[in-house]
Order: sequence, then C-alpha cells, then structure tokens
Amino acid sequence: MISKPRTIPVPLLQLDSLLRRLPPSHPKTSTVAEILAKYKKGYRGELALDYYLDYLELDTCFIINDLRLPDGMSRFFQLDTLLLTPTFFCIFEIKNLSGVLSFDTSLNQMRRTIHGETEGYPDPISQVQMQHVHLRRLLKKYSFPQITINPFVVISHPTTIIENRNSSVLHAHAVLTTISELGKESSKHPLQFNMLHDLNKKLLELHVPKRLDVLKEFNIDKNELIFGVRCEKCREYGMRRHYAVWICDFCGYQSRLAHLLALEDYSLLINNVITNKHARIFLKVDSRNTITYLFKTMTIQMIGKYNYSAYRLPSDYSYSRKGLFQH
Repeated sequence: MISKPRTIPVPLLQLDSLLRRLPPSHPKTSTVAEILAKYKKGYRGELALDYYLDYLELDTCFIINDLRLPDGMSRFFQLDTLLLTPTFFCIFEIKNLSGVLSFDTSLNQMRRTIHGETEGYPDPISQVQMQHVHLRRLLKKYSFPQITINPFVVISHPTTIIENRNSSVLHAHAVLTTISELGKESSKHPLQFNMLHDLNKKLLELHVPKRLDVLKEFNIDKNELIFGVRCEKCREYGMRRHYAVWICDFCGYQSRLAHLLALEDYSLLINNVITNKHARIFLKVDSRNTITYLFKTMTIQMIGKYNYSAYRLPSDYSYSRKGLFQH
C-alpha cells in the first residue's frame, strides 16, 4: 500500500511561482528557469518509477515517497522512494538522465555522455549508500529490528545506456523483477505486520517537508516581484476587481477566483501569514472591505483581533499544482 503518495514538492511550486512573478528582464530569471526545469525533470523521473510500482502485488508492504528525515545532527536526508516489506527494505534514488552513463566508484563520480559531450555528476551510488547508513542509524535509534536494506539508483529514462554496470543501478522497468528476486532471497524470519506498520507510522511522524526560503536563496527582494493578479487566459498581470469579479484590462477575461493563485504565490514566496494591508498591496486592491470579503469566502484561519489581525493562507496550493505543467 502507498502510505505516502507522491505529490508535487513545495520547492518545485516555489520555483514555478518565483518564475511567474519575476519580470522577464530580471537578471535572475534565466537562472530560476534553468533550475525549475531540472526540478520538473526530476519529478517526471519519479513519476516514471511510480508507474511500475503501481503493479507491485504485495499486500503487506508500504511505499513511502519523498520522505525527508532528521539525521540526528540537525540535518536531514531525503529518500525519493522507500519500500518496506516484512523481509527487506529498498531505497530508490531516482535519476532522470538520458544518454550514456558510466560510474567510477573509485572516484565517486558519474559521467554522462550525450551529443558527443561528457559531463561529470556527483556519484548517486555513494549518495544512496549514505542514505542507507542514515536510515539504519535511525532504525537503531528507535529500537526497530535490523533488516536488510537494499539501496538502488533507478534510471527512469528508458533508453539511457548504462556502462560498467553496478548491481545497485537499475532501469525503472527492472525494478519489479529485482523486488521479486529479493523476495526469494530474503530472510526466513520476517517482521510481524504490526511491527512494520509501527515503523511506517514512525517514519511518517518524523517526516519534515522541505521548503525553500526562495527569495533568500536567489538574493531577491520581494519588491522586485511583479505584484497584482494574473489573468489565467492571457497571463498578463492586469486584472482588477470590479464588484464580484476580476476583469483583465488586456483581454477582457473575467474570473471570480483569480486572486487564489496570487495568494498562493504570496504564501510560497513571502509568508503563509498575510495581513489585510499586505494583501491589498500584493493584489493591487484599494478597498480594505474587498480583501476582508475575499478572505471570508476562503474560510481561512484568522490570527489576532482588530488592527492586529492576520490570516493564515492555505497550504495545499491546489491552483499552483494544477497549473504547474501547463506552461
């Protein structure tokens, strides 16, 4: 069973929001676009593995995606996918890379050759082996039984050529066969299901989602962002509030909900708590009553009272998720 489904990670949404709010002429726009493209590519690679794991026929296993755990030294380690079965565990570190890959374990380096050019990458085998070490330490810390942990690097691109192949490196389409073989070779003393269930529960409790301080990351001041409400049709920031609707000054498109994506941008980039004043500034709305009305229609949590009140914005980012791969 999938105990933690894969969802679009918040850092990816933050980068997408930042690119949406940066002027095209901003000096950081191209850098943000390049990093966002890498995040999107990585996420698509993770979805490719999910396709195969959906065919896994194990009623007593747990699949946990995008698991970020404390390493005991004020840092975190992240697992793309963790498979828990009664007789063995698997860590899957997913790489969405095309071309020809070669692994040099003596130098802890991976090389990729594509279109006649070769470039070096940090060794994902070493990376997943370190995740193995961290996970084993964590299991020991919480007194869970030691069980075989198999670390794998999964290449999600189906036509990638893997040279000097290592047993820890798999194509995504080979994962199910590998899991089946591990099941045949594994321990004859499986964990009881209630123990496996408790471990799954503990790992989910320890999970700390990653979130970027994205403006600080790129040394961008919030006043460098484009303020206002964006038209979802022509994508210009020219929507103004007229009675109960937003009307685009550029194309005439009308929407009752255009402010929702704008407020998600504010939450992703600036703060998940907003005052009426800051909402007026960001949405380019003059009326305090209009903002109060919009917040009431959102049924969001109010913090404080009267002149000291603020609002906690929703964290599901449903509008940002819906539009992520549409531009």
